Amino acid sequence: SPAAAREEGLVVRCGERTYHAKAFNLQATDRLRVVLRAEQDGRFLVDAVDLYSARSRKEYSKRAAVRLAAASSRPLEPAVLEEELLQVLTKLEALKEETQKRQEGAPPVPVMSEGEKRDALAFLKRPDLLDQIARDIDALGYVGEDVTKRLLYLVAISRKLDDPLSAIVLSQSGAGKSGATEVIEQLCPPEDVILFTRLTPQSLYYTEPGFLDRKLVIVEERYGSLEADYSIRVLQSRKKLIAAAPIKDPQTGNLRTKTFIVEARAAFIEATTASGVNHENATRCFELGMDESAEQTKRIHERQRLMKTEAGLRLRAQAEGLRRLHGNAQRLLEPLAVVIPYADKLTFPSAWMRTRRDHARFLNLIEVSAFLHQHQRGRSGAGLSSRSGEAILADVADYAVAYRLAGQVLQDTLSDLKKPLRDAYARIQELSLKGKDGSFSRREVREALQVPDSTVRGWLADLVELEYLEMEASRGGAGKGTRYRLSEKGPRQNTVLGLLSIEELGLRLGR
Repeated sequence: SPAAAREEGLVVRCGERTYHAKAFNLQATDRLRVVLRAEQDGRFLVDAVDLYSARSRKEYSKRAAVRLAAASSRPLEPAVLEEELLQVLTKLEALKEETQKRQEGAPPVPVMSEGEKRDALAFLKRPDLLDQIARDIDALGYVGEDVTKRLLYLVAISRKLDDPLSAIVLSQSGAGKSGATEVIEQLCPPEDVILFTRLTPQSLYYTEPGFLDRKLVIVEERYGSLEADYSIRVLQSRKKLIAAAPIKDPQTGNLRTKTFIVEARAAFIEATTASGVNHENATRCFELGMDESAEQTKRIHERQRLMKTEAGLRLRAQAEGLRRLHGNAQRLLEPLAVVIPYADKLTFPSAWMRTRRDHARFLNLIEVSAFLHQHQRGRSGAGLSSRSGEAILADVADYAVAYRLAGQVLQDTLSDLKKPLRDAYARIQELSLKGKDGSFSRREVREALQVPDSTVRGWLADLVELEYLEMEASRGGAGKGTRYRLSEKGPRQNTVLGLLSIEELGLRLGR
């Protein structure tokens, strides 16, 4: 009984008959519902059948026997068709298993040559490693955004640690969020990256064991993951999801409760056009605002023009080599624990409740830097939980990385306004000072700042809600536009973090 898999389903030939089966959902565990078409000598019967149900198979066989027997002079026994349906069932189960392996199995890990290993190890030993990573990201077309690209790369590397980091990139549409996540994806080994464009509420609860563990999960646009917000937050905090669901036993037909457990340490990177995100999510992630200045736009335009020249063709040719080098380098990173010997000397702001999580994330960033530079750092025998019994010793240079990258990001995080909205407020503030009475309309903001009306509408609504703008009664009667003016008290200007400077930490360590 040969079988062939096609895009429209499965085709199984049993003697004189041919069966076309298309499954409703191959992922279901309690039923195998298919649209089944049985053909013989030009006659056919099409109906929906649950192949896991003996009653459904029997009913279909009876009707098919009557229908198909009319095509020949010989009677057709329903029992014969029932046996053939079991063959269709067996083939579909094999297709189901093959589909799951193809969809959920990680791409094969390529074998590195000795030369590739040497190149990757030499790359990891570069004294300017993080700067070189930034230059490579530039070479792949993502220019500017020095803090964002370094921090996103470290978030991606953190997937190999027990407490991974996460980040949310915020900007207007077209500012380059997708470009940022795409270039980070390209520099990671394909077997370690999972890209989602949409997540349903239950998506993550029923993944295969190990599917998410030690992976970088990229959500193309946060709008597509809103339904799975809760499960993402739990996975970021607990590294585990537990769901209890009733399923039907295919043998007895009875319902029973089955517990699904997903354990995973995964790094998450998401992007959104919103000016801010839910507080519950924000406390678990670095919020990275994109550079929306005219200078950054000029840099992007220059790069776009460059890529259309001969130099651009050479850069494209070099891109594959860069991706392979970074992938190999990340494969060489050993899964070792990290010790921060000077952790007790550090300080961190404590006035805000959310800094309980921000502080842990800052320490994690020091760990990730040391982990990335593991071939340049000392080792300690304290990491008994690691495979080799060793741990990487974080250096003051790793604190310097965290201080320079997270310092501004954390300051933005603790500010009243996130970076995109803060930049918008500054531009609106300049516009109000140019007016005669300090008031302005939405149209005046749109035309002066040259941004879409939908963006301006969002800015003004957020600033009014935060009480940094006031709405004035419409002038001139009904049909006239609403006008706005700045509130007397603006947003808090600077948040004092209280982090030790690099020099102060050196002094505390006697250096």
